[in-house]
Order: sequence, then structure tokens, then C-alpha cells
Amino acid sequence: MTDLRLNLGCGAQPMAGYINVDRFGTPDLSFDLETFPYPWEDNSVAEIELHHVLEHLGQQTDVYLKIIQELYRICQPGATVHITVPHHRSDRFFHDPTHVRPITPVGLSMFSKRLNREWQESGKAFTLLALYLDVDFELTQCS
Repeated sequence: MTDLRLNLGCGAQPMAGYINVDRFGTPDLSFDLETFPYPWEDNSVAEIELHHVLEHLGQQTDVYLKIIQELYRICQPGATVHITVPHHRSDRFFHDPTHVRPITPVGLSMFSKRLNREWQESGKAFTLLALYLDVDFELTQCS
């Protein structure tokens, strides 16, 4: 296990103790998060920060799903991914023309194999993305 921590899409908000990554400005690493594969090894990252980033990425569904797969690939078991986004019904979301996708708790829950299996067994009509993509994230907190 490593203690590698990434601040993806850092913008003008670099964080001490993290590799700050963005395609604009002067980050530690200049990288486009819609480019694959990501430049980190499998199971190498302990923590990822995505602060007001994910809603700007993956306008095309296949790109968004590949981002989720890459995040999962680089995370070591037990890694933490902190995602902060504007509420999908807020003016902050709607007024920014660079926002391409609403991010919701239910949408993120679709990347949990545990929930996918529960939904499958109960016949719920949710897309089983975690099973299809072979990713397994658990939403632990939403505020």
C-alpha cells in the first residue's frame, strides 16, 4: 500500500501533500482527465480529491464511464475518493456552461456491486453499472 494522494482537477486550489493535477494552470502534473489510461499504476492511490471537477467531465457517456473505471483501477483497496459537486438542481449547476453532467448520490450508487446485486435480486430497474464495468465503489457519506 502507498500513501499516494491525488487532487484531480485542482485548478487554482492545490493541496499540500497531494499531487495536484489539471490540464490548465500550473499544477504538479498537467494532464487531461478525459485521456486514458491515467498515468498511475493499478491499486496505487490511497486518496483522491475531486472538488467541483466531475460535473465538468464526461459529456459523452462512454468517456464518463471510462473515468469511473480509471478511478477504480488506480485506487488501492480501501482508498477514499472525495467528490464535491454542486447540487444538480441548483443555479450553480445550471448557470455554468462548462457543467456537462449532473452528479447525484443515486447515480454514484450505481457503481456499487453490493447495491447492483440487491437491485438485481429485487428486480429493480436500475442500470447495473458496477457489474457491467467491473468497478466497486461504496457511497459512504452524502451531505
